[in-house]
Amino acid sequence: MSVGSSIDIGSWQQAHAAVKSEKIMGTEKLLEIKGNLMYWVPSFIFSQGLVEMNYGSWDSQMTSLSGLHSMIEQFKQNPMGPMATLTTDLAIEYALILHAPVKAGDIAAAYRFTGEKPDREIRIALLHVLTCLQRSDLGKDEFLKILKKTEDQFKQNPELSNDINWCRMAAWILEDARTLGPKRLQFLKEARCAAPDISARIMTAAVARAFATGTGFESEKELYPLIDVQVSGNTVSGELWRQLTVLKIARAGRNPNAMLRQVKEGLNESRFCAIPFYPKLCMMKSGLDVMTGRATPKDAEKMLKYALESSAMASDSDKASLEVISSANPAAVVAKLMSENRIVPAYWCGILGIMTHQKNKKQVIEIAKVIEDNDKLLTWDERLLLKVLSD
Repeated sequence: MSVGSSIDIGSWQQAHAAVKSEKIMGTEKLLEIKGNLMYWVPSFIFSQGLVEMNYGSWDSQMTSLSGLHSMIEQFKQNPMGPMATLTTDLAIEYALILHAPVKAGDIAAAYRFTGEKPDREIRIALLHVLTCLQRSDLGKDEFLKILKKTEDQFKQNPELSNDINWCRMAAWILEDARTLGPKRLQFLKEARCAAPDISARIMTAAVARAFATGTGFESEKELYPLIDVQVSGNTVSGELWRQLTVLKIARAGRNPNAMLRQVKEGLNESRFCAIPFYPKLCMMKSGLDVMTGRATPKDAEKMLKYALESSAMASDSDKASLEVISSANPAAVVAKLMSENRIVPAYWCGILGIMTHQKNKKQVIEIAKVIEDNDKLLTWDERLLLKVLSD
């Protein structure tokens, strides 16, 4: 329990120490548990997986995802109330955090809806919608198809209509809608969703996709507060807060000073959900300090090294990203991380490299290409930020 409790209060260093201690059972041992204690196993695996996501290897992260998948199968064979649904929810969420959208979609597509607990099953359906929306290799029509299926599936559950309507608004944005009128914005403000964290992520992804693909959207400033209010502040809202924060930074108008103000706003965030993203915000601050002339690359590297070494959240991959600032071949540093399946660290290492090598367009293009070659693994806010910095 200490791992999950530590994460809940934002003490990631304590959670990491707990995972590495001999007192904590690893995934393989957890899968051997039988009886009523099985109810706790998915939460234990997910909590340990979150820690491995930041500090561990790709293999350890895949072990956590595989463990969640094994628990889904166990609960299918030996039903224990809603556990198959809850574990499927955790598995999809974890796959999305790992930037493994195809795996997330496969898990969602394999789920068999019963209609017995619609307030829980709506999360699976919405996560499937989100997964389709985030994938750049799937067109808008595929997203609309999954959304229509979800609408039909839950049309007998009026208590879930607000979630569906948030998704419809997201679809409206993608249908070349340049704005959301006052009535639609007021509806979003008053709507109470059953799964607000997922509905808001769908909306955020739609806005980011609209800008990344060139259609644009005019009501973003009115919409951002309506999305932000869906952030609970707890660790569970981390992905929503991260995606909204990156979207705001990317939308700062290709103005490094405005982007820096957004980054500083993120660094001043006091909610627990922001803690895991702290090292990446430090990277962007250092990169933007160089872009705005506030620091030389050498000074920025020195300050960033201090910040990362002082942060309990900074992983070995984060610290390895420092090399990209002074490297004569920064694209190779990013490519190495990508080759080790460290997708998230590689992306942020690349963003840091692009920011600190802006004067060398050849290097910027090379770094961007390494990331773009793995475009299918990114979220739309990440694609938009890359586009803004490398165009």
